[in-house]
Amino acid sequence: VFDVSNTGITGTIPNSFGSMAALREVEIDETGVTGTIPASLLNRTQLVTLDLANNAPTFGAGTLPNLGNLNALQVLDLSDNAFAGDIAGLGLTGLNSIQELNVSANQLTGLVPAFAAPLPLTELDLAGNQLAGQVPNSIATLTTLIGSGSLQLCPNMVNIDLMTQGTLNAFIEARDPLWDNVLGSC
Repeated sequence: VFDVSNTGITGTIPNSFGSMAALREVEIDETGVTGTIPASLLNRTQLVTLDLANNAPTFGAGTLPNLGNLNALQVLDLSDNAFAGDIAGLGLTGLNSIQELNVSANQLTGLVPAFAAPLPLTELDLAGNQLAGQVPNSIATLTTLIGSGSLQLCPNMVNIDLMTQGTLNAFIEARDPLWDNVLGSC
């Protein structure tokens, strides 16, 4: 476990992190870290936790990292940073072990990813980005998202087709307190 959360450290995450063979949990949140996720860290297939939330206002700016190789990843928190670009570039749908996923409050664009069961997701937070378009039906297959707050899509410019998506609308409404079930949107 590497945890320097709330320490006020600054600088960039060194590329040498990827060479730490036993590294399974990285928690560098609420610091002054700048730069982005080093490429070597994106190849740590045994990584279980990657918490890089709430860093310097410029953390994450630049090329969007593809996280799809992190097959064992269970907790991902990149919230409140400067990650920008099409959310599909993050490779989130390839995270087969993910349980908690938070990429809120960045500048991500594109469509809500088509997450589908059997993902063990218990929390999915995509709020506060610039996502648009229709929420995919597959979201309703994520039955491990239980209770209010387990799914956060709003605020974004996402919607559903109320004529054909009554079940999806009810699923989202039960989980996202900001969802407008009458309009079927945020």
